[in-house]
Amino acid sequence: MRTRLFLDLDDTLANFSEVNNIVNRFRTEPNLFEELKPLKGLKNINNLINSNSIDVYVISASLNAVSDYYKSKWIDKYLTNINKNNIVFCRLGENKAEVITKKLNTQLSDYDYLLDDYTKNLEEWTAFGGKGIKKYNDQPHSIPKKW
Repeated sequence: MRTRLFLDLDDTLANFSEVNNIVNRFRTEPNLFEELKPLKGLKNINNLINSNSIDVYVISASLNAVSDYYKSKWIDKYLTNINKNNIVFCRLGENKAEVITKKLNTQLSDYDYLLDDYTKNLEEWTAFGGKGIKKYNDQPHSIPKKW
């Protein structure tokens, strides 16, 4: 079975927390996401995508389709070689594991990794059979529990 790596976007790949009150600002400045800077390690992710040694996906929660559009533009700018079919958006609060299993019509396994800063997402992912990789940052939702 081929390994799959699912990447969160906000504060995992894109420097989301550098902007004050960002979630509320998205409501009036939807293009704000497109202008976020990438976090360290993005070159390594691009090398991994280009190596074709594993399947790399982006799974990102957002407010609405307009936010999806601007997040897509960010992905196009910084993850230039990712397969467009490997980009999945869900709504804030949705279970990413559930979204992926439905979208890809598959069950998660030990070969499915989620890199995310949000502990709740990692807990849900592992409950569905995948493995979680914690991306630590200074946000309250990133505080380690079992990670």
